[in-house]
Amino acid sequence: MPEQHPALTNQLCFAIYNANRVFNQFYKQKLAKFDLTYTQYIVLLALWKTDNLALRELGKQLDLASNTLTPLLKLLEDKGYLTRIRPEEDQRQLIIALTEAGKALQADIEQQLHTYVGEFSPALQGKIKEMIADNHILIEELKKCFKKSLDLSKLFLFYYLALKFFIWRLMSRSCSRRLMVSRLS
Repeated sequence: MPEQHPALTNQLCFAIYNANRVFNQFYKQKLAKFDLTYTQYIVLLALWKTDNLALRELGKQLDLASNTLTPLLKLLEDKGYLTRIRPEEDQRQLIIALTEAGKALQADIEQQLHTYVGEFSPALQGKIKEMIADNHILIEELKKCFKKSLDLSKLFLFYYLALKFFIWRLMSRSCSRRLMVSRLS
């Protein structure tokens, strides 16, 4: 009897993919009024919680690399929502600070989003915190698995290179011996 594969709808990755797709559609629609993308919104969320963050710290909070974050910050700066400041004492640092317009935007966006989230059933509202906690656990477990696979691939690469070096050394010794034997004859 052939092996039964789980139905697509029973796959965790597919469920998360669909949830992500629906969330993106939701936020795209609700943030359009403010001319913001979801990623720009989460930058603002982080800054509303803690203003005047170093670029490195903001990237760490959002789990975004600086090369991803920099264009987002530039767009938000062009819209007048934040400024990027290089402190005199350390020009290598980049501090991200909200403008008054960026601070004022918080109440409008929260009003817009909370109106729709408030329409969730009480049962779902009670489960949201639980789902967020479960999501954090899942992310950490996936990161551990990903790190292990990276560690294994590094180990494999090390052994592969070591084997190549070993073969090269054997071949070079073999060639050297043949050369010495041919010179002696």
